[in-house]
Amino acid sequence: MASSSRDKTVNIWNPQTWSSIRQYTGHQDVVYGLDQIDIDTIVSGSQDGTIQVWKISTGETLLNISLLSTVYTVRVLTNGFQIVAGGYLENEFISNLRIFNLKANDSVLNLIGHTSYVSSLEILNERFMASGDSDSKIIIWDLYAYLVKYNLTEHTGGVNCIKRISSNLIASADSNGLIIIWDWLKGKRIYLLTGHTGQLNLSSLDFYMDQISGCMDKTIKFWNILNGQIIQSINGETQITALAKL
Repeated sequence: MASSSRDKTVNIWNPQTWSSIRQYTGHQDVVYGLDQIDIDTIVSGSQDGTIQVWKISTGETLLNISLLSTVYTVRVLTNGFQIVAGGYLENEFISNLRIFNLKANDSVLNLIGHTSYVSSLEILNERFMASGDSDSKIIIWDLYAYLVKYNLTEHTGGVNCIKRISSNLIASADSNGLIIIWDWLKGKRIYLLTGHTGQLNLSSLDFYMDQISGCMDKTIKFWNILNGQIIQSINGETQITALAKL
């Protein structure tokens, strides 16, 4: 497995021995974004304004793409050779959300729609993608036409996390502790989940049968996404910044 960190590194781990088998040190600042391209390649994005592609087996840097400012999130599209980078770019002529072609080592296009930094991305299928920004907006993108399909605007804080639940449902979480279940195919809200009182972060949501959320309010909550109700709330005893099912 791979992890990225505030110590400017990306680590590859062997979960059988709980040890790091390789460390990549090419970034010069916090590494926020991380995704897998294929069985031997990963991509990372950093506050240093670069996207780097790494070969897992050798540690070689295959590609280094320089942007203008912070990259908060990177995701690989289903075609396997294009990546989407979201962040904050200090240039009025370049958007905060861009698609790159790894084969051509070039930017394909800017996706115009966000007016603040992009903090979360989720690939929904081969055609559609969701992105969330610091101004509480989610955009559903049609990647065939490179156009906005829906603007989802019911959050009250910056959208830090988006997770696909099923073929038509996504969950999103914001900095005020609000979770929303959406039918993204229709562009409509299904449920508001309002049990948290603190910030929900980039990895605050996961799913096991129902939805699980971990929050800076020190709680882990289990939700029934069919009716929007809390099944159980656990005292985590400390601020919860991320969670994942095992």
